[in-house]
Amino acid sequence: MNLNQAAGTLTLWALGDTLGAIGRVKISPLAILNRTNDTVRIKNDLSMNAECTDSDIEWLNDSLSVIRDRSVLEGTCYFEFAASDSPSQPKCWSDGSLYISDTGFDFLHSAFMRADSSFDYYSFNRFDSQGVVNLLSELAEWESKVANSQDCRILEQTFPGSFSFDYWSRYPWEDLRTRIIHASQEIRAFIVRHHHPDSFLWVLGM
Repeated sequence: MNLNQAAGTLTLWALGDTLGAIGRVKISPLAILNRTNDTVRIKNDLSMNAECTDSDIEWLNDSLSVIRDRSVLEGTCYFEFAASDSPSQPKCWSDGSLYISDTGFDFLHSAFMRADSSFDYYSFNRFDSQGVVNLLSELAEWESKVANSQDCRILEQTFPGSFSFDYWSRYPWEDLRTRIIHASQEIRAFIVRHHHPDSFLWVLGM
């Protein structure tokens, strides 16, 4: 295995038949990944005292950008939102889908978990009409909490057990807060625009 650390994200490259020729399993620096056969525990070892640079801000802004044109995607570490009239699993990388990086999705992950306790970060998740209603409500509530928070400690709710105030307080909270809310609002707008009583929302995970 080759363990590569880049821009605050740890990526585990695994070679083997189970993940294909080359499988990529993303590990957030603010999370611990538990694998079925081999528990991998990797904690954030980034310097807590490093100053936030322009490159850090650019990386964070890119991470929280919602993407509609799949031709601009770089790599495969994205969550895909797809609307469908069929309960059958859709194809990946479809035209008309909405995308956000895995890092950006991490800031919203808790809302999806509250909307559906069986939500799987690494799988394909289907929301029916009632599930969509629940998700829209949870996203709106999360936006309100972030908007009314005075600092980044609110992020402990979406990074439970692994939140680091020293790390995230490096970023200007006003900018980070605005980015998080905007990303959530864009995802909600996409869901509302494509939702009707007989439709399904698919969230295609890592």
